[in-house]
Amino acid sequence: MPVDWHAKAMDALRILVQHAQQGNTTTYGELGESIGVHHRNVSRALQIIRDDICQGGERAPMINVLVLRKGDANPGPEVLGPWGDHLSDNGRQRTAASEQERVFEYDGWDDLLAELGLKPIE
Repeated sequence: MPVDWHAKAMDALRILVQHAQQGNTTTYGELGESIGVHHRNVSRALQIIRDDICQGGERAPMINVLVLRKGDANPGPEVLGPWGDHLSDNGRQRTAASEQERVFEYDGWDDLLAELGLKPIE
């Protein structure tokens, strides 16, 4: 049975909103376990969140930057998508850190979930 990546992205979004509102990050492994996919496939759900839901930061901050690699506590290289292709590794890390601050400060997460027909995690 094929994976419904849109549904996995919606599950991941609810979890990431909870982390954002608590000021926390998570790892690919933790998120993968929570949504029922291998950690190496989490980026597929995160791409949907980044591109289709947050629209590259135009609609809402790119909440996918809260997902970090376990080994070095940095976001994966794909975190900023095409918006980060021109950046050096150091530049990508600084941009991701800045975006994390935007994610933590954003107060529209519950409204975004409601717009998508999703309920926040209690």
